[in-house]
Amino acid sequence: MNHIYKIISFLLIVLSSTSLIAQNSTIDYTITFDKVKIEGQDISVSSTIIKNNNTIVWNQSNNGAFDSSTYTITNTTENWDHSTSTGSISYTMTYEGHQVDLTILGEASGMSAILTFKESDTEQDIYTFKINNISYQ
Repeated sequence: MNHIYKIISFLLIVLSSTSLIAQNSTIDYTITFDKVKIEGQDISVSSTIIKNNNTIVWNQSNNGAFDSSTYTITNTTENWDHSTSTGSISYTMTYEGHQVDLTILGEASGMSAILTFKESDTEQDIYTFKINNISYQ
């Protein structure tokens, strides 16, 4: 009987440590880009998106003006190979009470990101970026 308790205890430890590893498997990175497409129009803006743990920070600089927005990640779906920077990563986030979705796509032809601000059930703003570089932390 004592042997069964030891096995159950061992299995619980293994399962809980595997769960912790899975929760911490998301990648942290910084991506850079210099243009954003809004409503079909390309706009020059120097930007970085920094993903660290459950936070994404979008820093923007244009004509000497600087802006920074911080988003809290509430859900993540990853199918990403960081050795080739291919696949997809999707985040659901919150910002000032609004839902924001970020999808990063990596293909052989390059990487892009789509940021969608949901103002309401019927209104949303969509920003599309061509990623220049990604660096992993």
